[in-house]
Amino acid sequence: MTKLINPTCPRCYGTGIDLDWRATGASRKAARLAAGLTARLVAKRMGVHPSFLCDLESGKRRFTLARLAAHKAACANGTAGSTTIS
Repeated sequence: MTKLINPTCPRCYGTGIDLDWRATGASRKAARLAAGLTARLVAKRMGVHPSFLCDLESGKRRFTLARLAAHKAACANGTAGSTTIS
């Protein structure tokens, strides 16, 4: 079991590991694009505003563990349920 250093630390969430938020956001954006999803659709599935998702994916804001899981789940659904405009 991992001992938390400071469970209230907003940078590392108590792990002592300082994450590279730009790299995390870039990898999540790559996963979204690989799934063929728009930022608007993923934001809707996550329950956040598209501009907030853009900030997350660009590293301007930090993913929480819950938002990271929500982003992964939103991208895992692929294009199922989305509509295509011709």
